Amino acid sequence: METISISKLKTHLSAEIKKVRRGTHITILDHKHPVAQLIPTEKEGDLFLREASRQYVYQQLA
Repeated sequence: METISISKLKTHLSAEIKKVRRGTHITILDHKHPVAQLIPTEKEGDLFLREASRQYVYQQLA
């Protein structure tokens, strides 16, 4: 996992997004404190299955 300041991220956003596409997780720092993470998204099908599973669980709990 890498870290980057907000100001550097603004300057190098395209390059950092390329890293994330290759699987790198990047923590964004604001004055040396972690505030967010850039992580690769899942495949579209995986997201659909996860949402369907979540809806099923909510229905079972209702």
